[in-house]
Amino acid sequence: MEIIVSSKNSHPLAPIPSELRKHVAAIHTSGQLSFLERKMFNVFLANAFDTLLSQRRHVIPVNILADMIGFNSKNVGDLKDALTGIMKKVLEYDLLAETGDWEAAPLLAYAAIKSGQCHYEFSSFLAEKLADPEIYTTINLHLQRKVSGAYALALYENCVRFRSVGSTGWISVQKWRMLLGADASTYDEFKHFNDQVIKKSIIDVNKNMDIQLTAEYRRENRRVVEIKFLIEEKGGGARGGVSNDAELERIKSTEAFRKLTALGVGQSLAATWIQQDPERALAAANYTDKK
Repeated sequence: MEIIVSSKNSHPLAPIPSELRKHVAAIHTSGQLSFLERKMFNVFLANAFDTLLSQRRHVIPVNILADMIGFNSKNVGDLKDALTGIMKKVLEYDLLAETGDWEAAPLLAYAAIKSGQCHYEFSSFLAEKLADPEIYTTINLHLQRKVSGAYALALYENCVRFRSVGSTGWISVQKWRMLLGADASTYDEFKHFNDQVIKKSIIDVNKNMDIQLTAEYRRENRRVVEIKFLIEEKGGGARGGVSNDAELERIKSTEAFRKLTALGVGQSLAATWIQQDPERALAAANYTDKK
């Protein structure tokens, strides 16, 4: 798995990849989020990346947020419902840990939409966990807009951390259901879970994301009890990103970066978006700036 060891003394705007650095525990425990909620929470984490410990409340323009998550509706009520949904979800550390230790916190402690801005807060407990984790995995914010469903995005997030070792290892069917948020009773029968969640999500991920997944099944008495996903890189494993200081300085000198950060977008998130799609980033900044 790709891991990034965090340092408390790291530069506040160190070069970052085009992926969100996301705490592994958060990935493993947010399976119950809806598709919209999951994409929104990923953007919230990226936007707050630079100031998790120094700033309690974070802000992002609603128009920018909507563009980043591929939300094309003008119905702000749907965004409010998603915010409420995120606030109701509890993050439990860590579904894959076997130590027996347990900690929990709501994903968001506060949320508001005021004057075209989305305001949100993490609890101090969660902010500390997210700001200085021992291990991060990476989530590509650009690619997450391409998958078509919550199960596929959850599967991608739970597999991508193992990309360098090539396999998730064997995990029980019940644990996979928890990780993917597939807790509906219809999935109690493995055939339905496999056909409607696993197989469809694999097709979605393999078509739209930067890794290729293959599922393997372990049976006991003809019943599938564990699933392992094999992970291969696409395109030789190359992944774009803000990879060096020169590239970062170039991005910071752009009009898009100046406008996005002036609108309250976090510096790391602004740099990431400009690197991925500079024309769209500038267009969104100009549109929001005029409103």
